[in-house]
Amino acid sequence: MIEHISQAPKLTWSQFDLPVSLREQATMIGWCTLFLTVVSKEPPQCSLLEDMDERETNHWWKAKKWSYANLNRLYVRLVVIALHRNRIANAA
Repeated sequence: MIEHISQAPKLTWSQFDLPVSLREQATMIGWCTLFLTVVSKEPPQCSLLEDMDERETNHWWKAKKWSYANLNRLYVRLVVIALHRNRIANAA
C-alpha cells in the first residue's frame, strides 16, 4: 500500500502546471491534507534503518520526501507568486 502512496506525491511533483480540475479549492485541500498526513505519520520501526542511503530507498521515506517537496512547491507557486503579484499591483 505505501508503495502506491509514495507514487502520488511524485506524480504530482512532475506536473509543471496543474490542470484546472486540480486547482479547485476542494481538490487542492484534499491533496494538501494527504501530503500533511503522510508527513506527520510515524514510519514503522522496520523503515528506521541505520544506513541513511538504505533509508532513502524505503517507500516511507520516499513518500515523506515527495510530500514535503509538493507542499513546498505548492507554497511557492500559489502563495509566493500571489504575494508578488499583489505587491506589483499595489506599487502601480
